[in-house]
Amino acid sequence: MHTHYQLCDTKGAQIVAVLDPSCVECIKGCSTESEVTSSCKGVKVRRGKSQASGGTAFLCTSDVDQVKSTKVFKKNLLFYSSMIPIYAEVRDDIAKREFEKTSNLLHNLIKFNALELQELYALIPQDELVKSFRDQVEMVEGIVKRDPKESAGVFLRLLKNSVSVKNEFAVYQKLYDTSPTLNFAAHYVHKVILNVAHLFYQGMLENSLRIRVDACADRLSLDYESFQVALYHLLDNAVKYAESGTEIAFTFERSNSGIRICLTMESLAISPEELGELYRSGFSGQQAVLAKTAGKGVGMGIVRTLLGLNYATLTIKPGHPRSPKATLAGKTLRYATNIFAIDLATKSMVPSAGAAAPSHTTVIKPSGYR
Repeated sequence: MHTHYQLCDTKGAQIVAVLDPSCVECIKGCSTESEVTSSCKGVKVRRGKSQASGGTAFLCTSDVDQVKSTKVFKKNLLFYSSMIPIYAEVRDDIAKREFEKTSNLLHNLIKFNALELQELYALIPQDELVKSFRDQVEMVEGIVKRDPKESAGVFLRLLKNSVSVKNEFAVYQKLYDTSPTLNFAAHYVHKVILNVAHLFYQGMLENSLRIRVDACADRLSLDYESFQVALYHLLDNAVKYAESGTEIAFTFERSNSGIRICLTMESLAISPEELGELYRSGFSGQQAVLAKTAGKGVGMGIVRTLLGLNYATLTIKPGHPRSPKATLAGKTLRYATNIFAIDLATKSMVPSAGAAAPSHTTVIKPSGYR
């Protein structure tokens, strides 16, 4: 016995089906709600099509009861027709979720690629490359020699963008793979933070910021890739939203329950109404919109999920907004002391191998810091 069916939407697009290759001609040859035929490999079957508001249902079966009874067959065909809106909704929901995942990835990759081209062509004009086709190497060498400081800045920004692209692929793989690969190993948390923080040197320089990482000799069991990407997104927001001329600080609090990593900064104020929305995809705070620094609003949700892969939690503690501050662009922005706390349980802490690793407070202070 076999039962074949196909459900299509109003545009004729297939939603779901259980068919054999030979069913294609059978479907084309069916034009009624119920008929008995032996055209299916010589087997006696009943087949039929039903037009519904949501689309078209096709059913073909060799079930004896349905072959004998038109009434029983039509009842089943009606059931399949009634399932069209349900299956269509599931299909559309899946398509929407997949589109959101891929569109975020595509949007960010296009953005990073555009930034890299912009940086390179600002340093090396495209028309100069075309004019000096045979002497491109010498021409670029001359530009680098004439302005080594600007060239170095471009290379550092390109490095950060390259890491951003790597992180985008890492996020996609870690978050959307049904069985993500997690490689837990012992890492000195102080070193992990510094590895990420140094990528933001140019942003710190442009915004007159500095980053302080307090002394910490603790080792943690981490999936390095997902944890450092979470830190990357946190610092990306921090450098973007921090008040110019201030300090972004990493401090550590230890207790019997584990260790807390606190990222504290003077940054754009977060209202109580916004706190619950920060993890929602597409959300940007009022102050970020006002400052025209709002992105696509995917950062915090990604951070929380990536930290969850490391059995860590994220808690955001907004500070009390200070008096509005006018910027050079004439905008009035409110800042506050905001804390982003990462909590890891005791089981994540790893005993030091032999003597404790040397650790001291490290300050990354660009030359432009006031």
